[in-house]
Amino acid sequence: MTPSAPLFRRLCRLPVVAALSAAGSMAAIPAPVPTDSAPAPASHRIVITVVDIKAPRYLPAILAERLGYFKDEGLLVTLMDEREDVPTDEMLMDGRTDACVGFYHHSFLSQPTGKLTESVVALAVTPGLKVLAAERLRDQVKTLADFKGRKIVVGGQKSSKNIIANYLVVRGGGQPSEYTALDGKGADKTIKALQSGAADLVVATEPDVSAYESKHAAYVVANLTSVAGTRENFGALFPTTCLYFSNAYVAAHPEAVRHLARAFIRTLKYLNAHTPEEIAALIPAADIGPDRETYLATLRESMQMFATDGLMADDAARKELEVMSAFDPKFKGVRIEDTYTNRFAEAALREPTR
Repeated sequence: MTPSAPLFRRLCRLPVVAALSAAGSMAAIPAPVPTDSAPAPASHRIVITVVDIKAPRYLPAILAERLGYFKDEGLLVTLMDEREDVPTDEMLMDGRTDACVGFYHHSFLSQPTGKLTESVVALAVTPGLKVLAAERLRDQVKTLADFKGRKIVVGGQKSSKNIIANYLVVRGGGQPSEYTALDGKGADKTIKALQSGAADLVVATEPDVSAYESKHAAYVVANLTSVAGTRENFGALFPTTCLYFSNAYVAAHPEAVRHLARAFIRTLKYLNAHTPEEIAALIPAADIGPDRETYLATLRESMQMFATDGLMADDAARKELEVMSAFDPKFKGVRIEDTYTNRFAEAALREPTR
């Protein structure tokens, strides 16, 4: 009988699975981070799931590959987009993927179900979003306190936009139950909803933000793209994009994790030392799309997310957990110390820049 594809892959990777199993009882004792700066052996094959591979907020993954930083570390990395039929946390648990580049809050979402994942490199420290209010409400919606009782377009339940809207309402003195969350239906339909009164506010990214403003449908009331704007509205930075693994994988494969962390730390340094135009020149044309100017505008806005050295700030991580717990009590039991580690990023930062 021919084994199924997932089973076949797992059979082919028995040493890895066995190592993960053996690490289960030792997960509470972190393995030391190797300090040898030699390249990793080419046997380190790593599959990384990127939640939305073409979105600028996940740019570090594409950029690390295009710059050759994975190869420099002796890693054979395959990047793949998120699957719609299988949750990524399940794939991390059973070995179908080794790592993920996605939003940090997924570690909170999965922990209550027993799926432990942890961030190894914090790639972005702002949501990279803006909250806009309908132009017809310009005299009524000026602060977070004015969000209470409004209809807000946020996307799906437990999406980052939904979580952010929940917390901004709470920061304004309300409760998540005191606003109406609406699913997003695309910029054109949202513009009509804002103009007709079917929606009052929207949580959005570029290029949609520019579309709402250019059509005079909405104006920005909360800017969560910059470090300053994020601190103003949240009271702290807000970790978003990160490189994360299952805790078991980190315990079992510290050498592979170390080299991958080095590649991403190096990528952050590149991002913070080059212009959007220089970075766009490295991105595949298919990812940029037919409108290069719109992509560049979005990239300029998104670049502010990556103003970080890769370390997770504990106060920012706890603030994000506070945001989650504000609308769902089950997250109050999340162990923050299990959701991130800085030891690999710290080791990479101590090494000479290439």
